[in-house]
Amino acid sequence: MSAAVKYSAIALGVIAIAGVGALPWYSSRAMDQRLAEMAQQSSPHEDVMLRNLQHQAGYLTSKGSVDVVLRDRCQTGGQGGGESADTTFHVTYEAQHFPTPSAANRFGWRLQPTGDTAPVFKKLFGSDTALSGQGQVSWSGLVSSDLKLPAMAYAASGGRFEADPSQGRIAMGGKALQFDWQLERAVLRGASHAMELKQLGVNLNLSNRQKGIGEVALRMGAFSTPEASAEGYVLKSVTSERGDRLDSVVSQTLTRAQFGDQEVKDMVLEASFKGLHAQSVETLTTVMGSSCGLETLTRDESAKVRQAVQTLLASGMSGGITKLSGKGKQGAIDGKFTLELAAVGAGQAISFARQLSASGELNVQGELLPPMPRQMAINSGFVREVANGLQSSAVFEKGLFKVNGKTIDATGVQNALAAMDVAVMAYINDERPQRVAQEEEATAPFEMPEAEAVAEAPAEAPAADAPLSPAMPMPSPAQAIAPAQAPQR
Repeated sequence: MSAAVKYSAIALGVIAIAGVGALPWYSSRAMDQRLAEMAQQSSPHEDVMLRNLQHQAGYLTSKGSVDVVLRDRCQTGGQGGGESADTTFHVTYEAQHFPTPSAANRFGWRLQPTGDTAPVFKKLFGSDTALSGQGQVSWSGLVSSDLKLPAMAYAASGGRFEADPSQGRIAMGGKALQFDWQLERAVLRGASHAMELKQLGVNLNLSNRQKGIGEVALRMGAFSTPEASAEGYVLKSVTSERGDRLDSVVSQTLTRAQFGDQEVKDMVLEASFKGLHAQSVETLTTVMGSSCGLETLTRDESAKVRQAVQTLLASGMSGGITKLSGKGKQGAIDGKFTLELAAVGAGQAISFARQLSASGELNVQGELLPPMPRQMAINSGFVREVANGLQSSAVFEKGLFKVNGKTIDATGVQNALAAMDVAVMAYINDERPQRVAQEEEATAPFEMPEAEAVAEAPAEAPAADAPLSPAMPMPSPAQAIAPAQAPQR
């Protein structure tokens, strides 16, 4: 081997060693800067704040502490209007900066409640250090950690709550959030009641946590009380983004449930909203979240909300119960009901009477309904008897209402939709104060003028020194009941 090759190999080795040696320094610096940025960006307007960051950076290890404050911005103070009801946790951590193939650094942490929360945690968990975990930061910047919660036991007058140790995992990176939590068993007992939950789980997998894009699920393996029991319950919400639209599906499924001598199986209830204008939904969520409700909106916020509502309704959407099914000992049920709000055309105003259409059907198989309710349903005309049970269908479209294929009077539906049009347009145009004043004037009790009252009572003559006031004119019916006028369409 020539000297040049040897020197090159040595140089490459030195560079490699220097690079590996620099990785812990880079990891430590990156962590130091990131924590400082998070603390500086922490705002009183957020629901989570970082305070009192004490970070000691090192070459191979770093450690420190920080106070994590959970705030309810919509609560002005504690009980009695005194101190703020913020909940503060003191978190200590230690990070190792020596890299691995999968992580730039690893860390451990412990959470300790402070203030009024500390004695509650100590009573519930037997220790004021309730939560701890081990985590890592990947080379792509994904921060993940496992979570461990000790067993819980809490006794109060008339009852006791117990839960097994539980564990989970959380991961965050960019806009994404993943969270999983599993609890094997929890029991609540009292003097005359008992409740047991088994295999309880919470799962979040969000690609955009700000918009709520992704899947959220609550799972329960079994549920039992002295009167009833159930198995295989799942509540799931899936929200997806499609161009400038949002689709959301919320479903509940239940494998089996027993109560008394009744049993139901394979229960499904699914509701969906599709084609929601994404930007309008985000505006409503943001403004309502920051303002804590409709009653505390500023004028500018109110204008944003009205504009978002107008765009949302004008852009069209659909929704309803897309699936309803289940089985019992005497039969089964299956049905669906959907509403569609068509988008308005150019230059058209929002009109539920013109935009709205609906359809639905319901099938009841076997003898699921007892004889008396069954006969009452048939006599109503909205349900018809078929070979294997009962059936009903309804369609509303272009002002026509059909039940089981027969057209029926839709005047009531049309009047209700017209009233909705007036109310919605009054809100969008911010005409509510004027409309309320008109309604109060229209519904105020009418007092008969004094002159007319005297005229109808001839037994008592008017006093000579007290001339009668002229009769007040009665408001015309149009003035009394006319609502605020909607804009011309």
